[in-house]
Amino acid sequence: MLSDNLLHLDARAKSLKWDKKTNSYKLGNRKVSDAQLYRLIRSEVKVNEQKFEKLANRLISGDISFEQWQSQMSDTIRRSHVKMARIGRGGKSNTFAYHYLMTGNDMRTIHYPALQQFSQEIADGKLTPKQIVARSKLYGSASKNSFEVARLSLYDNQPETLARRRLGACRDHCSDCLRYASAGWVSLSAIIPPGERCQCKMNCCCSVEIKSNAQIQA
Repeated sequence: MLSDNLLHLDARAKSLKWDKKTNSYKLGNRKVSDAQLYRLIRSEVKVNEQKFEKLANRLISGDISFEQWQSQMSDTIRRSHVKMARIGRGGKSNTFAYHYLMTGNDMRTIHYPALQQFSQEIADGKLTPKQIVARSKLYGSASKNSFEVARLSLYDNQPETLARRRLGACRDHCSDCLRYASAGWVSLSAIIPPGERCQCKMNCCCSVEIKSNAQIQA
């Protein structure tokens, strides 16, 4: 499992270190590739999905009350997004008040209102147990967005930096993600983080590749 302060590349649990000069993780003297990093992120998303699935099953079985479920969902959403933001920023020591504020704003404007609507639909008896579990797991998928946003923030005030959207391993891609990916290399400010302004929403599995203009021209 990924921790708040360290990442582990494999079962040998060799800890990764953050290199501020290159905005990347290193294992010993070797840079961790984007592909390796995204494998770690997918693993963390799975862990988050399992947490939300467990909460849903506890609600359905009557192990916890509806009010307890709401409280624990809210807390788990917050923790999962904060953790993902820290990973995107290169660890807790490189995550500052502004980044927590960004994550908090997303909680207030996106995720908590969505949870309130979800809760109301459950209270109104509109969802089957299977639907409750499926919807709950989406909150684990949504945590990836905080990683993406935090990672992009590492390159603030670097006008020479370009980025492009890359399609993920999903079976089907929405028209929005296809359009973003087809744009190729664009300025960092023009990048739409995966999970935002697309029909995929929480299911978006795209990623962002970041390079300097010099690297692209070489």
